[in-house]
Amino acid sequence: MSGKETNRNKEKGLTLLESIVATAIVAIGFLAVFQMVNYSVHSIGISGERTKANYLAAMIAEDLIGDKNTIVSGTTRLKDQLLSDRDGSKKAWKMDKCVTGSTATGTNNVYFNKVKKKWDSWLSKRRLKCKSDKDLKSLKLFDLCSDLVAVDPKPSCDFKNDKKYFLESSGDGLTIIGKMEVRLNNGKVKKALWFQVE
Repeated sequence: MSGKETNRNKEKGLTLLESIVATAIVAIGFLAVFQMVNYSVHSIGISGERTKANYLAAMIAEDLIGDKNTIVSGTTRLKDQLLSDRDGSKKAWKMDKCVTGSTATGTNNVYFNKVKKKWDSWLSKRRLKCKSDKDLKSLKLFDLCSDLVAVDPKPSCDFKNDKKYFLESSGDGLTIIGKMEVRLNNGKVKKALWFQVE
């Protein structure tokens, strides 16, 4: 026997079992990486939707604050129209289901253009993902006034406050607080923005 043949017997390679084990370990690593990438993409998508919801809620609040005294019909102002349109849960405007956006043509009616057309379009499926009809959007308006005012007639409101500091800060007028709420991700994620209309 020559020395070359003896050296070949001492050389060792990978067995089939070792190769299969190494491949399985690498495959498990790749699966973990792919799951992390999938989770990251999903998280980025949800975060983007939350950011859009915050931005759109702020736009509606700014819209209402900016145009609250705009006459919508006769002598009725936009804020008064929204206050009178409220339902039992104080919702002045709501989107109870996923819609694709308003397709109605514009009119000269400020109320129609602001509330029915513009807000419906802003919060439609074209801008925010909608998983189900649990993804609700609504604007609630709460009117507050002081019960200690000395004016006659006293302001009419749903929520009367009898604290002196409230009278000092709000005066004898009506205070209107708005709450713009957007529910996302099958209604599980809630974004709410509270703001003072007047």
